[in-house]
Amino acid sequence: MKPPLPDIPHAYIHAVEFSYTENDRQFLRSCLPASCLPPKGCVLKREIEFYAGRVCVQNCYAAFGLYHVLPIPDICTISRAPQWPEGFTGSISHCSGLAVAIVSHNTSYSSLGIDIEQVPTQERAVDLADMVLTNREHTYRPLELNFSEWFALVFSAKESLYKMLYPITRCQFDFLDASLQNVFIKNDKRRFSITVKTRKILTPCEFNGVFAITDGFIWTMIPLESNLKIG
Repeated sequence: MKPPLPDIPHAYIHAVEFSYTENDRQFLRSCLPASCLPPKGCVLKREIEFYAGRVCVQNCYAAFGLYHVLPIPDICTISRAPQWPEGFTGSISHCSGLAVAIVSHNTSYSSLGIDIEQVPTQERAVDLADMVLTNREHTYRPLELNFSEWFALVFSAKESLYKMLYPITRCQFDFLDASLQNVFIKNDKRRFSITVKTRKILTPCEFNGVFAITDGFIWTMIPLESNLKIG
């Protein structure tokens, strides 16, 4: 399926829908090389999500004309992050029957972050707000978004930011270390900027991303072009 996020130059995005059934597990597994295996001990849900994400990656490879040529990314045993083949970078996400991946040559992008989140109920968003939203984010909310959508956007944007930054900095950070600064919504154009400060990024850095809201899901993406440096 075509994700609702905009295309970016020199990168491919692909998404799939799936159900948490044995039939879908077998089908997704059949689409992948025999060497592509989830971590040992995965429950059915995690196994299906693993396969769905890697099917998305394989379709991105195919868009580059590299179907069944490059290895499907394995999972690092320490960080749990995908390990991309030399010369490539990307990101994978899955949530409640949806999976998405973005892949590019690392000559175009140093790193990429992508994420999907289901918009929670108002009650759950309120319960989790203090763990995810900074003081500024508690008071700054675009009028076009209700509180649950705003919470999901902030959560997802910070997940995309983490996926984009971790492969470069190898530095973990908390939700409250990052903050959405600006959100632009006009027709189908939806953008945001986000800042982060960590022990390896002492001067707050600002990054730009895009997002979409469809059928109760928030999709976010943050690309880092290869000519940009993190200070």
